[in-house]
Amino acid sequence: MASIVLSPIVTQIVEKLSDLALHHISLFCTLQTELQNLKVTVSAIHAVLLDAEEQQFHNRQVKDWLEKLSEVMYDVDDLLDDFATEAALKKLAAAAEDDYVERRKTTCWSTTVCSSSKQLMYGYRMAREIRAIREKLELLSKDKDNFHLEVRVDDDLASLPFRETDSCPPTIVVGRKDDHSKIVELLLDFESGDNISVVPIVGIGGLGKTTLAQLAFDDERMIESFEIKVWVYVSQNFDIKAILAKMLESINRKSQPADLALDVLKVLFQDKIRGKRFLFVLDDVWEENEGSWEALGKYLTVGAPGSKVLVTTRSRLVAEVSSKILKPATSTSLVGLPYFLEGLELDEAWNLMVKKAGVVPQSSNVESIAREILGKCCGVPLAVNMVAGLLSSTDPETEWPLFLQKELWTISEGENPIMSALRLSFNHLPAHLKRCFAYCKLFPKGHVFDVQRLVQFWRAQGYIESADRGLELNMGLRYFKTLWWRSFFQEVLDLSWCRLLKELPRDLKKMVNLMHLYLYPLGVKLTHMPKGIGELTSLLTLPVFVVSKKKKSRGNDNKMEEEVGGLDELKALNALRGELTIKNLVKAESVETRLELRKTGSQSLLRTMNMKTTTMASSPPLSKLTSLQLVEMDDLETLPEEGLSNLTSLQVLEIVKCLRLASLSAVRNLHSLQKLDILECPQLNDRCRKGKGEDWPNISHVPEIMLDGRAFKWGLE
Repeated sequence: MASIVLSPIVTQIVEKLSDLALHHISLFCTLQTELQNLKVTVSAIHAVLLDAEEQQFHNRQVKDWLEKLSEVMYDVDDLLDDFATEAALKKLAAAAEDDYVERRKTTCWSTTVCSSSKQLMYGYRMAREIRAIREKLELLSKDKDNFHLEVRVDDDLASLPFRETDSCPPTIVVGRKDDHSKIVELLLDFESGDNISVVPIVGIGGLGKTTLAQLAFDDERMIESFEIKVWVYVSQNFDIKAILAKMLESINRKSQPADLALDVLKVLFQDKIRGKRFLFVLDDVWEENEGSWEALGKYLTVGAPGSKVLVTTRSRLVAEVSSKILKPATSTSLVGLPYFLEGLELDEAWNLMVKKAGVVPQSSNVESIAREILGKCCGVPLAVNMVAGLLSSTDPETEWPLFLQKELWTISEGENPIMSALRLSFNHLPAHLKRCFAYCKLFPKGHVFDVQRLVQFWRAQGYIESADRGLELNMGLRYFKTLWWRSFFQEVLDLSWCRLLKELPRDLKKMVNLMHLYLYPLGVKLTHMPKGIGELTSLLTLPVFVVSKKKKSRGNDNKMEEEVGGLDELKALNALRGELTIKNLVKAESVETRLELRKTGSQSLLRTMNMKTTTMASSPPLSKLTSLQLVEMDDLETLPEEGLSNLTSLQVLEIVKCLRLASLSAVRNLHSLQKLDILECPQLNDRCRKGKGEDWPNISHVPEIMLDGRAFKWGLE
């Protein structure tokens, strides 16, 4: 079962109980007393709630207690909503009565008595309901004493998980060679002439930001290029004095007196770095305030030109603010900082798991299960390491299939590092953002949010704090932007409702963090893809790629040349997963000649499957695709054997109306393929017959085979 996050809701309940508007709706003194008693009880529980949410991961009794508490707290919230509605109705009625009196200069005594009587009856009924709920809460409040819960405040950063880091990289590092080389390139580029520049590495918890920084810091070229190297673990407490003291201690190789004044520290520190090129690593930074960065930056200005500050953070805002104060580093081939770290490729994650677990699956079925488990890790090394550790002590044949059914965050063996990383990000949010993000739990996994609508939902729940109701929408959008900056949301462009869309925005390439692009099924009206779409290297979802039917002229001034992206744009989109349909593939001769595409569709397919990877990629293009459709390729006679071997994750292959296709020999190399669907390919009918056809040995390993609507499963017609 998923973890219970109750503190944001209870915080809001305490705020509602403190609202004097609740007490204005009743003349019934018993109700006033019950409200006050309820506030005392809820506040006592609220004080220990953060600690209870921490303990639920390793104490089943605490989790059961939280489940019971959540039911009662939701009843309290409903009751307070009832009060708020009654208060609003009373206010409207009072305004209407004042207007009536003003117009008639009289009032009706019997109406006033009736109204007061209704209020007394309402107050009496609500007092009983509050008392019943309070008694349940008091029982739960007594139960909490058995768990020895500690009082915690919402901004108690000292209570968050602590993991001080150092500059020594781990003994096993898989992948990250390309990331390592790019970070080193940025650190060693001294042509800008700036005294100080910053290199921010941004990514979610557990992605390997610290490991990447350790690899760069430990690189031999750093010793040759920088006179001073210092590693400082910062975390939540961005204390300038403490940071300077740690730097000075590292430079001098001895501790400093704890009572040194900041001005003394400044003099000692600047004397050490003056005129010297330094490399400072600030690991796990959360500080988003410009003033704090300005205060730090002024102490670093005495360093020699070419000095660098390498920052690791989960927050885009930290990267932007630090780059604003300390100029962002650039190189001749790398621009567009901050450096957004992505997950490991599937093959890299596989190699890491094998090394960590010390287990190599002996059968293709077990390997397939293991790769599915790895798919849940989303390339996050922390998750891969945890999974590898758990799988190493289990039986692959019997226990791995059961493990596949679990969600990673439900694993409770010991301290789950994934939950620790996620809780650290969540705990660092202020209370008003916690309840906004916790509200998103109501939506299904993978839900694509309409930001404006989500903000309206937050407004309806009363989650947005603004003195001016007219500014609530702007404030809500600011809430969302803050959560996005802190990597709680992924960037998605949903154009699936644009049925008549003929072309994508020409500036689409500027959305460098875009991870999911949804289009109307098969991009029915799209005529081409925009130039530069291949620069969206973070893109995970692209359902269709449309090759332009128009030929490009060789003129220098041709508009098509500037605006249309060719099939070669796909070569850099190495992170793509899921389905991809390529439309108008037979027209692909119009793309740039460096791919050497021929005029026939079969050659276009061959070149597409054999595309060379760029220097930034560590696995073949399209290696993460799980589904591929080949539709109406009139001249296709055989599938490109070498190229299809790049599709190591392919699970579904659909071949429709390829009239000349007469061989499926390449399918034998698709070891992950789970379904082969062949429709209206006449030359394959006899070749794919069970046990008799020439292509049966090439496809018999596929669990599900569909031939013109007839199903074959493990050789059974």
